[in-house]
Amino acid sequence: MNKQSIQAIHHSEERYSSLTLIAYTTEQRNQITNILNKEVPQNQEDIVISESEVDSILETTVEYHDDYDKKSGAIFDKILKSLNIDECN
Repeated sequence: MNKQSIQAIHHSEERYSSLTLIAYTTEQRNQITNILNKEVPQNQEDIVISESEVDSILETTVEYHDDYDKKSGAIFDKILKSLNIDECN
């Protein structure tokens, strides 16, 4: 069994910002899904959530494509805090 914690990767440039969460277990996947459903505003055209799976690792990415007001920062902070992630690459 893999004991790795969820990893987080942040990327931003001008009005674009993304947070990628890497899950190694089914429990971590479910935890990420629950937090994103709670913290990410729904039905907004400029926010995209996507998933990709390689082997048993699932990457979930939250992208803000037109983040003029930098609203993503507060939301990303809530997500990281809710997932008990102290370090974001």
